[in-house]
Amino acid sequence: MCSFAKAARTARRMVLNEFLQESIHYAQRITSEGHLVRMDSAYDSLENLKACHAETNVNYFIKVNLRGASKESWLRIADDKGIACEQRPARVNIGFITFAQNSFDCNLRQVFQVIVRTIDRDGQLLLFPDIEVNVYWTSLNCSPWRVIELYRDHGTSEQFHSELKTDLDLERLPAGKFDTNKFVLHAGVFACNLLSSRDKKAHVKTMHRFAETLGAASSAPSFRTPTTSQLGSAVTLEKRHLISGVTVHGSKPCVESTWHLPSERI
Repeated sequence: MCSFAKAARTARRMVLNEFLQESIHYAQRITSEGHLVRMDSAYDSLENLKACHAETNVNYFIKVNLRGASKESWLRIADDKGIACEQRPARVNIGFITFAQNSFDCNLRQVFQVIVRTIDRDGQLLLFPDIEVNVYWTSLNCSPWRVIELYRDHGTSEQFHSELKTDLDLERLPAGKFDTNKFVLHAGVFACNLLSSRDKKAHVKTMHRFAETLGAASSAPSFRTPTTSQLGSAVTLEKRHLISGVTVHGSKPCVESTWHLPSERI
């Protein structure tokens, strides 16, 4: 049973590695600019690091899967190699370490963030401090804070994944064949991009409508973001003219019969 589970994990890592290489090659076909690969701890493996190092003009940062490593040992490393930043109610140590690894022609770099909390969010003092450890593989030579900030943007991409999975009901693909699911996923991505493009155009059209309404009232020569008071008066003025059937200028019939607020879906 253990050998079967080990073989399954090995096969999974090979599939993920092939997927990573294929994704990088697709990205290189789109543009010749540099690429930055960002992956979570599920992709933490030497095979993926080798795949990233084998490509030219490709940088990466991958969150490290600690795999049961002692948090206290990382705290000692942070105290020795890192910089302490006092942030109440927690103490944050950040820094990086480099070391050589077999089959790599350059040193590998790890950026770490160790947070020590002595009080919880409710204000209760802790008998033993709570230690949180975040470690990232990276080929970037920027400051550790920058690497941490870049990885935090990972949550933004997860929001787009959520729209694709929940809004289009693609969390579970329908077929048992990979090629069929691939076709369904491509169709879902195409539909999601169409909806996103439509929403952006509708938002721009609505904002231009606000600009025209405010421009007629204040004769502003350029578009400016309306303030709260301007927005309220503009909506009130527009509603009055929609009821009376005339435009803001009062000389022509109202051509459009509906008024959409930015918060409404058009």
